[in-house]
Amino acid sequence: MRRAAALLQNGPESLAEIADRLGYCSASSFIRAFKRAYGMTPHAYRRTHFPLTGHTAE
Repeated sequence: MRRAAALLQNGPESLAEIADRLGYCSASSFIRAFKRAYGMTPHAYRRTHFPLTGHTAE
């Protein structure tokens, strides 16, 4: 999961791309595993810890 957290921080890859890179069969299974490990979804983790890397509202 540390690798997942680093990927969430270091780039604009989608959750599906990160899940695939880490060997998960689906984004859903990656999201469940990440939530068990970190207590929040990968999207919430990215938004909370790295707010400048996410999408901005116009």
